[in-house]
Amino acid sequence: MSLEIKQIEHYLRSFMEEIEKDEGIDTVVLPTDNEDHGFYGELKAKGIDEDLLSTYWNIASEHLQNNCDMSAELTRDFLDSKAGRYLVDDLDNNGLLDNNFERAIKQFLTKPEVQKRLNVVNN
Repeated sequence: MSLEIKQIEHYLRSFMEEIEKDEGIDTVVLPTDNEDHGFYGELKAKGIDEDLLSTYWNIASEHLQNNCDMSAELTRDFLDSKAGRYLVDDLDNNGLLDNNFERAIKQFLTKPEVQKRLNVVNN
């Protein structure tokens, strides 16, 4: 991707975040840039239905932004990284992928040890 396109993308993301602040929109969910790895890729690898992938992505993104003080860009980068993959593994290891995902991810992400990891990423 050229530097010019990256600059345009950065400008658009900044613009969207300003709109979010001005209009009181809770979140701006950016799509994954890493469909084969990270949070999204690990969900696919675990056999999560294609229709649920975007729903799970949106739930995780919204929760991280609203409750962990993460920007849309940082949220996307976090979920696209190894940390996103580990998040899916942790949820799966605790039997939470097949239950009410929204409730499960909110409960999981509010655990003190997870909050500590998120604070390191966010600061």
